[in-house]
Amino acid sequence: METKGLFEVLARDHSRMLMTYLRSAGCDQSLADDVWQETMIVAWRKLEEFDRSLSFGPWLRGIAAKGLMSARRKSGRLHLVGDESELNYLSERLDRVHSLSGDTLDEKLAALRDCISLLSESDRECIELRFRDDLMPANWLDT
Repeated sequence: METKGLFEVLARDHSRMLMTYLRSAGCDQSLADDVWQETMIVAWRKLEEFDRSLSFGPWLRGIAAKGLMSARRKSGRLHLVGDESELNYLSERLDRVHSLSGDTLDEKLAALRDCISLLSESDRECIELRFRDDLMPANWLDT
């Protein structure tokens, strides 16, 4: 497959997982969009360096982790996951999700929604405040 076609397929297959990774690392939507875009640009430029015998997702998340750490250094106020080891842990967890049964990320998200529906009302509210309303724990008391 030609390089452009390969990149389009890989980027499309991993786009939502990359955004999930960025948002799980504590990025607000604006920062997540910026880092996502920069990650895709770097991945495109360095695609020839990608070892095709390895999984594309961890490689892409590695590029994003460097972007996150750079953003964190530039702005000490960002509430991102603590350090590179925690970003690696998050990436490993996403690899496990990616390897679960179900052909698509949508199927995996549906399974996650089913799990969330089993939580108590207060636990679901915490998840909604964080991921739907983009609030951090320090802001929850303000609502």
